[in-house]
Amino acid sequence: MRQFASLCRERRYKEAAKFVASIENVWDVWPLMRSMFREWARDAAEMLHDVDAYYVTGLCRRYGMGVKKDVTLAMRAFRIAGKRGHVDACRQLGECHAENGHWPWAIAWYRRAAKAGHVTAAYYLKRIEADMELRNE
Repeated sequence: MRQFASLCRERRYKEAAKFVASIENVWDVWPLMRSMFREWARDAAEMLHDVDAYYVTGLCRRYGMGVKKDVTLAMRAFRIAGKRGHVDACRQLGECHAENGHWPWAIAWYRRAAKAGHVTAAYYLKRIEADMELRNE
């Protein structure tokens, strides 16, 4: 965590974004990062147009990590990152759409992530498609 704090203080946002994106479970380190997370994610996303920063901003908004929970803003951040090739953002966006019952959009974003090799997205895509087939029979 010292590495992350140092990168933030030095405004080396791109490296901080890569560091956070490399952490397998952000929830494990969240208590240590809470104080600087919000500012870093917003600044990095806005200043650098960095896909990892947009992805992390989406996570912060979706789960209320350091900011007020706002799924609409989370989806906006995931969409920007997803359109720029961030596979996890595509999966998160698919999940948000699925939770809101927007099945065509959920399928589209899960498919995009699955085509890029995201196993979880491929699993959810198959489940949705199977459910839709059962409903049509």
